[in-house]
Amino acid sequence: MSDDLEHLVTVLEARVARLEGQVDDRARLVVSIPEAAQRLTCSESKARELIKSGRLRVIALGDQKLVVPIKELERFVDAELAEPSAEA
Repeated sequence: MSDDLEHLVTVLEARVARLEGQVDDRARLVVSIPEAAQRLTCSESKARELIKSGRLRVIALGDQKLVVPIKELERFVDAELAEPSAEA
């Protein structure tokens, strides 16, 4: 399978999963870092890199548990869409 086709399948699977879980998403305020990475269709290490750089904010629950607010995922995507493309 070509890289473009694989990417398209990944994006479509994420959209279907989001639609299937839409009712649950309204009740949930936060997600784990692995789940945030999945929703952003990136690797967990990339999500942690975004957190470390301050581009993606998290909430600490207890001493070691970090979670990403759903609203923060939305803010991150909106901010990414607002930035001028490096290709332009």
